[in-house]
Amino acid sequence: MGNRADVVQPKDQPTLELEIRDATEEDAIDMAPHLRQADRNEIAAHSGARPIDALCHGVRMSDRPKVVLYRDKPAAIFGLVSLRGVDDALGWPKGSPALDGAVWLLGTDQVQVFSRQFLRWSRQWLAETSVGYSCVGNMVDLRNYVHVRWIEWLGFKFIDNITYGPEGRTFLRFYKEVDSV
Repeated sequence: MGNRADVVQPKDQPTLELEIRDATEEDAIDMAPHLRQADRNEIAAHSGARPIDALCHGVRMSDRPKVVLYRDKPAAIFGLVSLRGVDDALGWPKGSPALDGAVWLLGTDQVQVFSRQFLRWSRQWLAETSVGYSCVGNMVDLRNYVHVRWIEWLGFKFIDNITYGPEGRTFLRFYKEVDSV
């Protein structure tokens, strides 16, 4: 994936200039107050952390975190955190493929404006970022319907659901073997 994305022209929108580049903690700080409510809810259910702390942690821990800029402002940040050397990553069920990378994404409502282009970029990003990993996955709050659909669209397999986090919410665990990315 290049540093500069092509210009997209949705039928009913003016020309949109999008850019994908390496994410910084400053991007996380700028985006935190504008997170989708569903993403805020998922962070609270998963860890109880403040959105700004979850975003900065994700950027720091990811191998190559990326930010999608829309009109020069962060609209989404995503990454892949190595789980190599972590025993029983995410409490993975016995018999499931061994997970060595955790994918994540948090975004603003602005992603809806360029959702089709973002979906195409997602597949490319996943393929490029997953090189060197054997199996990537994570867990998603069942209530975060947009993320559940995105994960399914990317071809991940859902393993099961678990009760997790300080709120005791239902999360779906998912994975994808890199050979099938």
